[in-house]
Amino acid sequence: MKFKLIEPSFGDIVRVSFGNFYHYGIFVSEKQIIQFGLAPTARPQIRDSEVEVVSSDVYDFLQGNFMEVAVLNFAERHARNSPEKTVEIALSRMGEKGYNIIHNNCEHFVNECVFGKKSCSQADDVRKLFRSMPILNVYVCPIFEREIDLSCVYPTERANQISECSNKKVRLEKYLVWKLLEYALEHTFGKKITDVKFKKEPTGKWTCNFCEFSLSHTDGAVAVAISRKAVGVDIEGLKKLKSQTVFDRILSEDEKKLLANSSNEQKERLFYEFWTKKESAFKQLNKNTCEYKKLPTLSQRVKTQTININDNSYILSVASDCLEKLKLFTVDLK
Repeated sequence: MKFKLIEPSFGDIVRVSFGNFYHYGIFVSEKQIIQFGLAPTARPQIRDSEVEVVSSDVYDFLQGNFMEVAVLNFAERHARNSPEKTVEIALSRMGEKGYNIIHNNCEHFVNECVFGKKSCSQADDVRKLFRSMPILNVYVCPIFEREIDLSCVYPTERANQISECSNKKVRLEKYLVWKLLEYALEHTFGKKITDVKFKKEPTGKWTCNFCEFSLSHTDGAVAVAISRKAVGVDIEGLKKLKSQTVFDRILSEDEKKLLANSSNEQKERLFYEFWTKKESAFKQLNKNTCEYKKLPTLSQRVKTQTININDNSYILSVASDCLEKLKLFTVDLK
């Protein structure tokens, strides 16, 4: 199969280039091209779970680019469905979902309509593109009293870890932050948590084979950061410090000097900013031990902000190499 800049006919495979990859469709007319999801530039920020088979006119399909038409070789012409059958199949699948950029994308769709089987010539390129696309979503959720149902926690190793926690309050936090991770995987990637393989690292950090994530929980709130690159997140409630001995354990001499020149109210806020920055940076690095005093708090790779949850103030810090893509979501898992 070759692609040429020629006039398309009814039932042809057509494609348009978007830099490193192509978007495919079945040509019906200039007013109707059937495709598995609109071209990426026409559907920014839509999740895979929301992508469906749709039709558009030629202008929405091209998005200002050039259309190429598939020219089939002898064997392909004899193996293909008729143009009428191709369009009939494509129309019958309107509204169908289940999009996956690797295993069930727009090229898989057109080849199944034309030849009766899925195939993707750009699978490796799509994989590389998928892995290179930056994303950084952070989810926060208030903690609320509820029954802990460990039977619905996946994997079993995580359920066992939660059940072994003797502190009732911390046990609930660990349970809710994992449920928030489940929500984040579905919301960001359209991925069921049971389709992901998890592993507990020697450092105690949980990792998976699909993406990078980081967890944090504190009194009243939990947070999850999810990305394709190493990421760290930490959340702490703004509260009065019972003792300032913690300064010596966490802060460098320069940081302690900054606090010494601040008012009491500013001192507490600044301390929690330093602390969460260091914690998030440590999680991103995934080291065995945390030398708090050596971790920088002015790093370009850490973003800190104050958020409100149930009328309480929290300091949230996120460490990442793609902070410009950060999106914050507040959800309620009740």
